[in-house]
Amino acid sequence: MTAWWEELLMISITIGLLKTSLRTGISIIFLATIAVLISANDVSAYNSREDAIQILIDQVIKGDPNKDVLMAFGPQNMLVTGDIVAPAIGDSKNFSGAARTIDRDTWFFFINDEINDCFVHPTRFVYIDANHANPTVGDGITIDVQGWWPKINNIHFYRYPEERIDDSPDRVYGSIPIIFKLLRYIVAD
Repeated sequence: MTAWWEELLMISITIGLLKTSLRTGISIIFLATIAVLISANDVSAYNSREDAIQILIDQVIKGDPNKDVLMAFGPQNMLVTGDIVAPAIGDSKNFSGAARTIDRDTWFFFINDEINDCFVHPTRFVYIDANHANPTVGDGITIDVQGWWPKINNIHFYRYPEERIDDSPDRVYGSIPIIFKLLRYIVAD
């Protein structure tokens, strides 16, 4: 038989352990909540390539009167700090030709506004901040009007028509005109 004081001691120890367990449980719940909140606000998770494509369409292309004939392309990977984007040929008539050095994770898109014309003609380089939760033009989206296809780190992108075809994995919007499809078919034979 246990003495009353031994039972009291056991009850006291049990209550102490329960308090400690409760405090530990609350601490674990608190830390788990903070972890969830931090991961929900993890800036690297804001804009995937698919998100950036949808942002491009919603914020830049949808309101464009030329939206039915333009084409847009974007590399499979985002640009990172230090990458340099420039038009293929700088200082063209009516176009600045200025290069841009990337200073944060950025999705880049090239919009060919006049797909039926030979270069030089208006194109747009669109930069979407990958870490911005709700980018809009002027706040997370920057647009440079250029006259040529882009060079990224001195490598030409979308220079040749073969790179700007419907089945290109870089094509994110639009379709090549039927005349180019026919010419491609005729030339292939």
